[in-house]
Amino acid sequence: MSHRACGVLAAILALPCPALAQDEEPVLEPPVLIEFVPAQYPEEAFAKGLKADVILAIKIDAEGFVTSVDVVTPAGSGFDEAAVDAAWEFRFEPATADGEPIESVIEYRYRFFMKEKPKEPAKKPPDEEGEVEEVEEEQEEEEEEEEEEYVTVVKGEKEKTEQVVKHTLDTKEILMMPGTGGDLLKSVQNLPGMARAPANMGLLIIRGSSPGDSIILMEDHPIPIAYHFGALSSVINSEFIKEIEFIPGNFSVRYGRGTGGMVNVKPKWEVPESWHVVADVDVIDASLWAFGPLGDKGYIGASIRRSYIDAVIEAGGKLIDNVGMTVAPVYWDYQLFFMYRPTPRDEIRFSNVGSNDKFRFLFSDVGDDPTITGIGFESGFHVGQFRWKHTFSPTITYEASMQLGWIGSEGSIGTNVKFDVDSFIVSHRQDLRFELGRWTELTIGIDLQPNLFSATALAPALGTEADSFGSAELGEMDLQEWMWELAAFAEIKLKPHENVDIVPGVRVDYHAVIQDFELQPRLILRYRPHELTTLSAGVGLYTQSPSLPTVIEPWGNPDLIAQRAIHYAVGLEQDLPWAWLDLTFQLFYKTLDRLVEPTPDYVERDGQLTALRYNNEGRGRAYGLELLLRIQPDHFIYGWLAYTLSKSERWNTEIDRWIPFNFDQPHLLTVLLGFELPRNWNVS
Repeated sequence: MSHRACGVLAAILALPCPALAQDEEPVLEPPVLIEFVPAQYPEEAFAKGLKADVILAIKIDAEGFVTSVDVVTPAGSGFDEAAVDAAWEFRFEPATADGEPIESVIEYRYRFFMKEKPKEPAKKPPDEEGEVEEVEEEQEEEEEEEEEEYVTVVKGEKEKTEQVVKHTLDTKEILMMPGTGGDLLKSVQNLPGMARAPANMGLLIIRGSSPGDSIILMEDHPIPIAYHFGALSSVINSEFIKEIEFIPGNFSVRYGRGTGGMVNVKPKWEVPESWHVVADVDVIDASLWAFGPLGDKGYIGASIRRSYIDAVIEAGGKLIDNVGMTVAPVYWDYQLFFMYRPTPRDEIRFSNVGSNDKFRFLFSDVGDDPTITGIGFESGFHVGQFRWKHTFSPTITYEASMQLGWIGSEGSIGTNVKFDVDSFIVSHRQDLRFELGRWTELTIGIDLQPNLFSATALAPALGTEADSFGSAELGEMDLQEWMWELAAFAEIKLKPHENVDIVPGVRVDYHAVIQDFELQPRLILRYRPHELTTLSAGVGLYTQSPSLPTVIEPWGNPDLIAQRAIHYAVGLEQDLPWAWLDLTFQLFYKTLDRLVEPTPDYVERDGQLTALRYNNEGRGRAYGLELLLRIQPDHFIYGWLAYTLSKSERWNTEIDRWIPFNFDQPHLLTVLLGFELPRNWNVS
């Protein structure tokens, strides 16, 4: 059984309208719901199997926007708040009197119940949030007013037309998932396409790409650091995350600067019923968080956390003769989230996230290399994000967001490596969406990332060889400069048939650090031959700037250009309701060229022979298949089986053949299974 929410338009009560001649009866037309938003089923109520009807009074203005929502008949158990939150997002064609739009008030019954997935296909085309099926329609006369009653049943998630495949993990699944400690960001390692990082380092190795080639976002903006030292935990408290989107390839033109995959963290923004304060202590850290409502239009939450593993490791370090520990590994983080809806057309969000990791080891026995006397490292960041969403009309929406912050790191390895790096980071996005009729939607936007980078460093020059660490050629860097990454994009969603989606898009990136423009066309196709079956295909071009040390002299080559990848994929999504299963299968192929690789060659610059150090002559490929067999949510049993068969290779010019990439992992199998037992017990 899966939970569903439905609404019933029970009565149309028109507010006062313009004066009419007394001998004429106005022709009244009720408002029509054109954008239905499914309510979030209250978790505790769902766990107890509760159902409810909430009667709402919804006021609608002359443009079809909801201006007030009041509970007429409450149901309790979190149903009232969930229904109100959803109703605020409804969009209507306004009521009319003699053809002129007027304000109106309707009485709306929002029904929460558990229902098997219907076997008959929907009669209406899909809307933005799912498929809507008319299952009952009747008219009757009551007090000389016309009353229309109909029931809408929401089936499935928002259509995934922008990607060939997208895996979404919700909080309930992840908190019960074994092996992750309830950490949402760590949970993506269990999905197909994601390889395991060596030594549990928390690296994202997606479809054979280098860890630095994939992007991690929080609400569409980059997260400077995703995991604490040793991937002990992620930097965002899982209690404030609603879901995580994992797209292993062929992501939308709205995103760029990566040739691998993408992880997008979506925070919770629902208004809770009441305030909650929680303290949590486990084997490595302790945390405190709180969240609660700001009236019925807002929400605020905050969290702090600190590890105490430093005390454990420091005690153990005393048992090792040649290790002296001045600062043991320690981390802390904090988050603040704020949301407010000042008007029915506007939503304001603010978040602030910060993190710090630090450790230092001193060696009393330096061995054969006297330059290696110890290792030290510290990194941290603080970022604030502001987002404003405005709905101009039911067919035009606008979002603007800005992220400002700082990220820094410093460290040393003995006497030959010292660095201190600071960046003032900026990320700005604007998205404007138009519904150009029933079957067409256009999205245009800009994506800017100007960052002020400053660094001082002393280290062996990369791309050179040496007999020992202490004898390596040293390079010095002392610089401060702005690095601009600018992009514009446009994407159109076409629906020539109710079962066909065509999503072409184009993105233009300017990589200012290497003065390189890149045009990136992409295309996604989706076809539903049956309501339980979806076929998809995609192809797209993706580019990424080389890492900064490879382009800055004297360590790098300033003449490098952007690295490039072409993603190809075909997929199948199949619902198997008779077996409580969802099947996702995908074949992928990815070509890589213009890869940055070391070279011993020299070039002449300003009349002097200079080591080239790097060039763009590398190329590679990755291909394979991914299978995900997932138990549909809302059963007493949950989990999935994920299998990836892949090959990641790079071309070796010395022997003229393909060789396995450093992170190549041909076979990856993950099986997760859990059971819900009586009295709120879970075993997984």
